[in-house]
Amino acid sequence: MPTTTSIDTIEALEALAPQWWSLWEATAQATPFQTPAWLIPWWRAFAPGRLASIAVHRDGQLAGLAPFYIENGPLGRRLLPIGIGISDYLDVLVRPGDQDAAAALANGLAAQAGWDSIELEQLHPEAAALALPCPGGCVEHIDPQEACPGLDIGAEVDESGLPFELSGKRRQSYRRKRRAAESYPSVEIAAAPPSDFIEELATLHQARWRQKGEDGVMADPRVIAFQHEAAPALSRHGLAQLTTLRLGGRLAGALYWFTWRDRAATYLSGFDPAFEEESPLTILYGEVFRHSAAAGICNVSFLRGREPYKYLWSATDCWNQHRSFRRAA
Repeated sequence: MPTTTSIDTIEALEALAPQWWSLWEATAQATPFQTPAWLIPWWRAFAPGRLASIAVHRDGQLAGLAPFYIENGPLGRRLLPIGIGISDYLDVLVRPGDQDAAAALANGLAAQAGWDSIELEQLHPEAAALALPCPGGCVEHIDPQEACPGLDIGAEVDESGLPFELSGKRRQSYRRKRRAAESYPSVEIAAAPPSDFIEELATLHQARWRQKGEDGVMADPRVIAFQHEAAPALSRHGLAQLTTLRLGGRLAGALYWFTWRDRAATYLSGFDPAFEEESPLTILYGEVFRHSAAAGICNVSFLRGREPYKYLWSATDCWNQHRSFRRAA
């Protein structure tokens, strides 16, 4: 039978990292947002409550993990997933087919003290948390939460390397912008060192948001500190792709995206407003699709948000789900 452990310190969570990676690799539906490379830096940067995570072991191996914490705030005492807010997909990890581990994970969360609700946020339709049994003495509620537009692609591509699933108009726009970029003395699309990339992306991202009179997510110094730790760790595992575009030696755009298994997802982007006519992001998103088709990736997600540009790339909505548990009256 599985054994359940409550984890209430970051040191105990860090000690799980080797087995955590093994469990992540064995879990087909898991995304980069469920890795220790993402969630441990998130906790170190934000730590908005009291750690209240659950680990389930079977035969000495990690069979389930729910990285959660308790927040005591205006919405009550909520048991929330680590990573909330800036993670587009959240989930628990359960070894495939281990229903006892899933039940132990759900019951372990319910056994934590001091909560009014357990909130399972931003669940992809394939998320393991959607299959957890409802803990005894609880009632559950499930609703659509936010759209993550994306599209399935195949290996068949046009003359520019873009998959045919993209609209002809968008493929034409990419080719036109790519040709126009050739008027510069040099066009460099390259992977950037993580530390340099985060600073460059932050500069571009904030410049664009300031044009709109708003603060972007990277205006928060905690986000910068988080990414300075998370991006290198994700890059070492081949999950984070940190791509910059330079035109004539000047930084024009940057795109932070992920690849894992047969999937890709675009996360954060920015461009220099001085290059708006050149559409650096059209070129960079086109490169994502070119790389994905060549690498056998079958799905590209634009992650949360229904911004119009995503649908220009032929994306359709895939809705994240929100599942909550409350004690029965």
